[in-house]
Amino acid sequence: MSTRQEVKISEKRQRLSSRIEKFHSNGQAFCKGLDIDGTFTPQDDPAFCGSDEEEHEDREFWDDDEGDWAAPEEEVEGLASELMSIWMPSAIGASKLTELGLHDLLKEERELRIGQANDCLDQLRTDLGNKAMLYQQNFRTANSTREGTRTKKEIQKVVARVNKHVRSYQRARQAILRLDPDGNMAEKYQEILPEDLAVSKEVSEENRFGQGTSKLAWFWVIDGEKSQLNVEAGGLMEEFYRINWLKARARRDRWKEEVSLVRHDMLWTGLWFEYHKKMWEQRALQSTEPGKEAYAKKQMGLWSDFASKARLMFHGKQMDGI
Repeated sequence: MSTRQEVKISEKRQRLSSRIEKFHSNGQAFCKGLDIDGTFTPQDDPAFCGSDEEEHEDREFWDDDEGDWAAPEEEVEGLASELMSIWMPSAIGASKLTELGLHDLLKEERELRIGQANDCLDQLRTDLGNKAMLYQQNFRTANSTREGTRTKKEIQKVVARVNKHVRSYQRARQAILRLDPDGNMAEKYQEILPEDLAVSKEVSEENRFGQGTSKLAWFWVIDGEKSQLNVEAGGLMEEFYRINWLKARARRDRWKEEVSLVRHDMLWTGLWFEYHKKMWEQRALQSTEPGKEAYAKKQMGLWSDFASKARLMFHGKQMDGI
């Protein structure tokens, strides 16, 4: 890291630290004397923490037309500003806030956190759709090493954004659960797992086996109206949702056909048993020898038992009689 870059980092840290301290100072007016120095620091899932090279690959942060800077003479003591936590009402939980009478703060942050979680999920869906389309349109069809490397870098940038959205969503989700521990928010805002972020095989592997049981992750269907707005706006997400919708419709139609066939098979099985029962009953009536008559009646009872069991097991499930 050059001297100029170190100076710029130091200045940005100082400005960020001043803003955090001012935020805490203003927050004291709403907290009724509550000490907010001991704050809760959320822990991000290491699975979604990318390397510094991925996060700052474009390096636009360092672009500057000015001349060289002088290095700082002294290191900044204490905790780095980017590691400082920002106090929010969720840091102490819903029970403590209720005990202190801070109902308005609890309600306000809960609404803001819900909005933050929804925005993160919306951005996450967009970037995952872009990632899938990049795999299909560019990476798999690259005609040269250079073209493939360029596409790979684009995908790495998308992955870095995806991880950022997941970390932001996780923090919002943790805050929501602390502010509303007894609600149904845990069912609506579920945990995001690394396997949920895989490239959709509906786009990257159109003709693979086992598509009958495949399904999208939960966050693709959590907010249908907002997702529909994104589709109407066009772009890659329109293509992504179009492909998944067509695949889902094909699976639905296929399973509807399977259900119809199974219900018909139930009906045909019962009719087959009844046919054999009547056939052996007729043979028993036409038989002139006692041994043949006894055997025919035995077979008639056997097929009659099969038909009775079929009616009992398939009652209410089979197709109506033809």
